[in-house]
Amino acid sequence: MNPIKEWGEECRTSVEKFLHFLNKHLDGREYICCDRFTAADINAFTTVAFARVVDIRVKPEQANLQAWYDRIKQRPSAQV
Repeated sequence: MNPIKEWGEECRTSVEKFLHFLNKHLDGREYICCDRFTAADINAFTTVAFARVVDIRVKPEQANLQAWYDRIKQRPSAQV
């Protein structure tokens, strides 16, 4: 593996922009789409959870995203 610092920084910026978008999108919603738990929630949940490995966290001002994450984390299937 040959990590490229600039590529990593660009990816971090993209992920942080996406988390900002997702926070806005979740305003007034329980789930990402279809008013029910779907693969979109599973994919986003695992992305947010694994982002911690590279020190990317939900920001305090992203209350919608944090509330959604906490809801999904309480599901029995997330108790791994």
